Amino acid sequence: MRSEMTQAIADYVSSAMAEIGVALPGTVMAYDSATGRVNVKPFGSMQKPDGTTMEYPIITGVPICQPGGIAAPVQAGTSCLLVFCDIDISGWLSGKSGGAALRHSLSNAVCIPGLERTSTAAQNLANAKGCACISGNLYVNGSITCTGNCNAPNID
Repeated sequence: MRSEMTQAIADYVSSAMAEIGVALPGTVMAYDSATGRVNVKPFGSMQKPDGTTMEYPIITGVPICQPGGIAAPVQAGTSCLLVFCDIDISGWLSGKSGGAALRHSLSNAVCIPGLERTSTAAQNLANAKGCACISGNLYVNGSITCTGNCNAPNID
């Protein structure tokens, strides 16, 4: 049987952990081409200090995280994963020094687009063929070098 002290510590740690938000699925509501940032509606609801719940608000001005040099379409309706950074990212975004320690704050979200609820045809083909697959159009600003078999099946 746990001692009262051990139980109190376990309850405190459990309560503190319940308030940490690290990542949530979301939906892009708007893309701002002038800033390259998005407004995102997180999925689900959050618990307020009084115990009631409310839907997450739309988070505005969220930077997009995509592999360097690669950009995929991001527009209203795009599913994404929101990651809430350990620190205030406003300094990093502005190129100035960092701000307050707002650990995992909604204001420190980064959007990773492309979160899918189910496997896509492109993912299934990539798994089956052991290759990278692109579903949609491809625009290349630069050169492509292909060695080996450059014939690829169409993805329906």
